[in-house]
Amino acid sequence: MSNDESTEPCTLLTGPLHYLLQVLLVGVSLTALYLKNKWENITGKSNRTFLQFLCDSFKQLLGAAWMHVLNLAFANIFSSYMTFKVKDECNWYWIEIMIDTTLGVFIEYWLLLNFIDLKRYGGCFDYLATQVIQARSLKDPEPLDNNQQRLLDEDRQESLQVVDVFKYILQVLVWLCIVTLMKLMMCLSMIIFAPQLQVVASFVLAPFVPWRGSFYDLELLVVMILTPAVMDAFQLILQDNIFLDIDTGSVLEYEAPQVESNLQSGFNLTVKQATKEVREWKDAFTYLLMDVRALRFELDYARSGFISRIITVSIRERMKDGKPGLYRVVKKTKIYNSLEGNYVLAEAQEAPREIQEGLLVEVTEFAPVTEGSKERMAKIEKTAMNPAGWIRVVDELGTQSARFVAPPETAA
Repeated sequence: MSNDESTEPCTLLTGPLHYLLQVLLVGVSLTALYLKNKWENITGKSNRTFLQFLCDSFKQLLGAAWMHVLNLAFANIFSSYMTFKVKDECNWYWIEIMIDTTLGVFIEYWLLLNFIDLKRYGGCFDYLATQVIQARSLKDPEPLDNNQQRLLDEDRQESLQVVDVFKYILQVLVWLCIVTLMKLMMCLSMIIFAPQLQVVASFVLAPFVPWRGSFYDLELLVVMILTPAVMDAFQLILQDNIFLDIDTGSVLEYEAPQVESNLQSGFNLTVKQATKEVREWKDAFTYLLMDVRALRFELDYARSGFISRIITVSIRERMKDGKPGLYRVVKKTKIYNSLEGNYVLAEAQEAPREIQEGLLVEVTEFAPVTEGSKERMAKIEKTAMNPAGWIRVVDELGTQSARFVAPPETAA
């Protein structure tokens, strides 16, 4: 290999070979996402249905495709118009990938949190945050009676889930907007720190420069295959954790109904009336303590930061759904007086038969409805808002009606 060949600037692949490489990289990234979701379902770290996972993954693929177009465009622009000593498409492409998949993910997370924070202004901002960004993109299926539920097998039940197309399109548009803003911010930083970044890229890729050749090119292998394969998979995994974190945050930020007490005033009370009032005050105080626990756990979660919530969340041990603790009801659910759930609990005519959305419940144990079924029952303690009993926390579709908020009081 001659010196002239080795000093030629590196240029990116084009044509059919380039597209073949992109298909290969997409396959690697999809495999990484699938294995991540599979592992999280096995370990209980995620409660997404497969359809929700597909929706999140397709959203990421659209963002990645758009990002790839931007990367190629900016790589050519920078190498053509930037007046630096080193003009090398491979250097710029490598720099873009490394920045987008590291600092860029943090910027995406920061932008999403700021979009959500706009809900304080109400109106369309509140709708964007709560009904689009923080909402799941699946509709609840039409309710079935007990006989219909028994006739449906598990695969058929799974197929009943429906994507809310309008909401999903809005989510995709918001995500593409986030990706575009991140890319513009990264490009601005690349322009400002271009000389320093070129030095770093040249230093890292220098060992592969002597291996440039017509038959093989080790530098191109590193820049266009190895680096994107590893870093794109890393980026998609972190972005998937962002979607899960946003979903968790939406549960923690639920505005629960407050305890309403019908306490009487004055001293003309019978012993029975006084005893009832004391009991109501005690129940209200107990529920208030539950609310404080939820707020404290939410504050701790908010303070945990990007590394804990996004980077290490998939590997560290944590309290999760399916364990005893404090739960938030996210979907109105009936109360039963037995594990079998044969009938609704109603000790008196005015006794509550359902737990409303947003309420907190203390779960002490879990049990499957039938062996091998997705359905799970949870035993809840009595509070000022509900009697003790059992609720179906996971239905036959795998959809949860209550989500974990905080560990048991002794472990808090």
